Amino acid sequence: KYPGAPEPPELPPHVAFVNPLDWGVDGMSELCASMLTWLFTIFLDPVNWDNAPWGLSGAIGDRMHVGGFRGLNGRLVDEAVQRSVVVRRPGVALLGPTVGAALAGSIDPYVRGLSGEPERSAAFLREHGIDPTGPVGELDAAQTAALVAALRARLEGAGVLPEFVALLDQERWFLPSLGLDAEDLSNLQSATGRAETPGIGVAMALGDDGAFERARRAETGWREGILKGLRRIERDGVHE
Repeated sequence: KYPGAPEPPELPPHVAFVNPLDWGVDGMSELCASMLTWLFTIFLDPVNWDNAPWGLSGAIGDRMHVGGFRGLNGRLVDEAVQRSVVVRRPGVALLGPTVGAALAGSIDPYVRGLSGEPERSAAFLREHGIDPTGPVGELDAAQTAALVAALRARLEGAGVLPEFVALLDQERWFLPSLGLDAEDLSNLQSATGRAETPGIGVAMALGDDGAFERARRAETGWREGILKGLRRIERDGVHE
């Protein structure tokens, strides 16, 4: 089927190899491994619809949420919303304990002159009538619209591609069982992998509160490292 590809080893009778491509499903955009695993658990027992956080976490980590979930990903998310295990709602792509901290710590998008700059971020928010010490989730519709418009203008002025600017106000997916935005959970799990402690990510899925605390520390360290690198590029440019 794939010229030049090696023949896979023979599998034992109790092992099944499942590839979405074998059923005409694009595994690059329509169904990732975590969503497929979630679907498998649902077929084992419908009670496993509550595994939605872990399916979405992987899909977002694979950037399959960009432009909205499609294919089987989309069907699973729609059903999860109907079952109230996922809440779809408008919002802004900022994650953090406060609006000010979220903007100053933002790397996706990275906002030139604001990301990595807590004081400038706070001043920018106040200019637009937003309290930097308030939670992101408590922004009203008018404040959210004003913030998105101001950030969009900044990003477009910096030459950011339209598809990335559009992520600013793409719909969000909230996970009631964890009290987290699905993208926040994805970042936490990804950080445990980058820290070479994948077992912490597994422990999170098993409900270990201590694992969440360790994942948050790993995510903070990872984010600070990315911010440091991006600010250096902003300051010094890219050199061969």
